[in-house]
Amino acid sequence: MASPRILSVLLTLAAAGCSSGDTNPAVPPPPGHDASTSDTTADDVQGTDTAPQEASTPAPFRIVTWNVWALYDNVPGNCANNCPYEPTPAPSASDYQAKINSTASLLSKLAGDVVMLEEVENTAVLDKLASTPALASFNYQYRTLLPGNDPSGKNMAFMSRYPVDNVYSHKDDQFTREDAPAKVYRYTRDALEVHMTYRGKHVVLIGVHLRSKADPDDPDKRLAEAQHARAIADFALQGDPSAYVWILGDFNDLPGSPPVLAVQTGKAGPNFSDATELVAAPDRYSYVYNGKKELIDHLFANPGAAQRIDAQSVFISHEASDSDHAPVAATYQVP
Repeated sequence: MASPRILSVLLTLAAAGCSSGDTNPAVPPPPGHDASTSDTTADDVQGTDTAPQEASTPAPFRIVTWNVWALYDNVPGNCANNCPYEPTPAPSASDYQAKINSTASLLSKLAGDVVMLEEVENTAVLDKLASTPALASFNYQYRTLLPGNDPSGKNMAFMSRYPVDNVYSHKDDQFTREDAPAKVYRYTRDALEVHMTYRGKHVVLIGVHLRSKADPDDPDKRLAEAQHARAIADFALQGDPSAYVWILGDFNDLPGSPPVLAVQTGKAGPNFSDATELVAAPDRYSYVYNGKKELIDHLFANPGAAQRIDAQSVFISHEASDSDHAPVAATYQVP
């Protein structure tokens, strides 16, 4: 359960997205709601020097999510946390630079205003990626990476062109599968919760990298993680029903599977919409396993945000890269 201080921060943040005079009822947060923030500077997290624009013509808000696949630097033992299973040897300096360059090149073509990444080793890697010539013009000055629970040092990371209000880690949350409360889980990695204000609108992005199907598989844990991620989103909407909320990242499961349905429908609705459903069927995949094309990376939006999507903008890039996943991108028109 969140501390009173953290709960106060969350309710204050939620109220900021409402019109003057609106009030939001105090609601209990998901277990263990942690106000950990990144190790970037305070200016990175709290920079709000850009005044909200007049709400007139809608402006595009482009979101990218991508599992960049083990983006490690060339320094042995340099993960962001205790990572006993970090791969050895570390990449060579030339291999590391080549992967940074290729990753940046594809991200520049996707042109996200915000980018949620999976499998980034540490903050220095994220900073190096953002500072490449290919991405320099995007000015991703608001960046965060929080060490998660993956003993191999693969962490969630986030980059934004616009100020970030708050970032929350859920790596220490304890939760159960909703229909099986006997077994308690923690995230395999983390659920990275980012709050922003864009054109005066409260925006929430919850990045996930759910339990993989690697042997031995644990579908119950993957389902519990998905249910808890949706609970985080529902809590944000309880605080501010007008917020735009996305759950995005590597779900390690297919459309119609229990984890994906748990995020889509929630415990009591409303239904979230996956942007990938708008991609033409032949291109609607993000991973190839034993020659079979699978869609395991998703971009879910709550109804308020989903109705703002630019259907023609949704894209799963199958351009060759150094990752085994394809990135997903979509643009939403924010009034």
